[in-house]
Amino acid sequence: MRSGISLQELAAKIESNRDAKHDFTADTRQLEVGVIEHRPTLLAQGQAYPLMPVALRQLAAYTGVPSQYLDRMLERAPQLAAENLNEWLHLDPSRRLVRTMRGNARALLSDRYQRIENEEIAETVLPILADVPGIEVVSTEVTDRRLYIQAVTSRIQGEVKVGDPHWRRRRLERNLSRRHAAGRRSRRAAKSARHRPGGAERSAF
Repeated sequence: MRSGISLQELAAKIESNRDAKHDFTADTRQLEVGVIEHRPTLLAQGQAYPLMPVALRQLAAYTGVPSQYLDRMLERAPQLAAENLNEWLHLDPSRRLVRTMRGNARALLSDRYQRIENEEIAETVLPILADVPGIEVVSTEVTDRRLYIQAVTSRIQGEVKVGDPHWRRRRLERNLSRRHAAGRRSRRAAKSARHRPGGAERSAF
């Protein structure tokens, strides 16, 4: 479980991130990768965007450069890494969605990627949670990849029916419990038989 931050801090962080985000689409022939201050950097629209780890992995996947090989090049021959990425970016052009935050490239995706923003999720989910009786928000956090909201309530109960996602698990647990109880009864019966004259012979059948 993430210890996280309070709801107030979460709302403030989401709002701050909203203002810091900037997305744009670009032809890959208009994108360049360079290494600036030992960091792989995306050059686009006259700006330099240091590539965050997720965006770098997405760029490697798009260009077909194996991640392990890319890491080795960045460590030992960073300019070679930039040349490899640029060659494959420009050789098979397409339009890509570049997502940035606070001047860093955080994602490089298809221009058809359907965006669902954290603020949209929060605006939908938080009012619903606020209406649930006895709700307790135990953990919240927002990272460069995900939004986390964990809440619990003891006032909402429901019956698990056949076909529900947890039905098979509940049935398995119930069967195991019955087998365990039957095993205990068998062991007690066998133990009792051993203490009776001739009991061991009779209990063998």
